[in-house]
Amino acid sequence: MANSKSFLLNAALLVCILAAVPVAAEKLTLAHVAINPSQGMLRVARDSGILTKYGFTADVILIPGTPRTIQALIAGDLDYVAAGAPASLRARAQGADVIVLSALASFSSQRVFLRPDSKLKSMTDLKGKIIGVTQYGSGGDTFLRAALRKIGLKESEVTILQMGGTPGVAQGLESGRIEVGVLGDSGPVSSPHAATAVETAIRAAAKVKALRTVLFI
Repeated sequence: MANSKSFLLNAALLVCILAAVPVAAEKLTLAHVAINPSQGMLRVARDSGILTKYGFTADVILIPGTPRTIQALIAGDLDYVAAGAPASLRARAQGADVIVLSALASFSSQRVFLRPDSKLKSMTDLKGKIIGVTQYGSGGDTFLRAALRKIGLKESEVTILQMGGTPGVAQGLESGRIEVGVLGDSGPVSSPHAATAVETAIRAAAKVKALRTVLFI
């Protein structure tokens, strides 16, 4: 009986000691692929104290391009990422242990942008053109290839150029290196003057809906 009481007393004392000792916050490494409002949620979670509230601290880093970000996630260098769905789904289909926790929308946010001085009037005018995307396999690249199939253009009839990330596409449009680029909602804020890249008229509401649907059948 005395031993039982002693055990219970020691157990209770240990619980009190552990409760009194501050537990170190778990450190997370988070990444996003572009500078835009939707992907700013990771920084908001850190800077607003939400992560601290639940016992976490975090480094939030920018890694342009979803494919390389997903590769870093698979390698264990990152804990969570805000990135495009196509590369995540592709990695999952190839056997990688990648889990999509949530999505902000059920359609693609990618858009085709032209330089203000472009003479292109329709999607078929893209034939023979150089089109900038962030990376092969990215959301924009996947969207573009699906759009080309939708309008009957072969991928061999255009030149798809990877620019390294969203800032690269925006700066390519601004500098005149490319006439056409594919960007998500981060496009206008990726370069100080990138908002001058006007969205092509062929992205009328009905057409956008039709092209977006291709990606999510």
